[in-house]
Amino acid sequence: MRYGTRGSFGRMIGSNEGNNDSATAGLSIRSRGDLEVWMGRLVRFMAGGLVAVAVLATGACGSDEPTGPETGSLDVLLTLEGVDVDPNGGTLILNGEVTGSLIRDIRFRVEGVEAGIHVIEVTGIQPNCTSIGGNERNVTVRGGQRAEEQFSFLCESTGGKDPGDGGEPVD
Repeated sequence: MRYGTRGSFGRMIGSNEGNNDSATAGLSIRSRGDLEVWMGRLVRFMAGGLVAVAVLATGACGSDEPTGPETGSLDVLLTLEGVDVDPNGGTLILNGEVTGSLIRDIRFRVEGVEAGIHVIEVTGIQPNCTSIGGNERNVTVRGGQRAEEQFSFLCESTGGKDPGDGGEPVD
């Protein structure tokens, strides 16, 4: 096998004369002009490959087709500790809308929540109970996944008065 002949610019350049190797078959470079032709073909081939990869990549990213679940779920847990604990629980508000009633120590699940950041809030807790960590916060829901959030309140003694009724004595 012979792999080179002298080109017109005085150094060995690739040739496959007498070579039956299919990887190099048809490649015959005898001059600078031949080299330029083959380099042009190589550049076009490589550019075509890059364009194909770019089209595939943007096709996957820029498509109108969903790439994954667009909704997830949200679990909220209400914990109340201390004395004179509010027996009525509270109300869950999701993005400014009443979503449901929270019962102490029972998880409340909201299904079909759009993926993204949402504001959740617990209201309706008796005034003798103080929030630990705030009664409003942001939560991120990811498509196909469940987000979890816990709201905790510490309740103090009401001194025998019903805090939910303006402080009237309890019988």
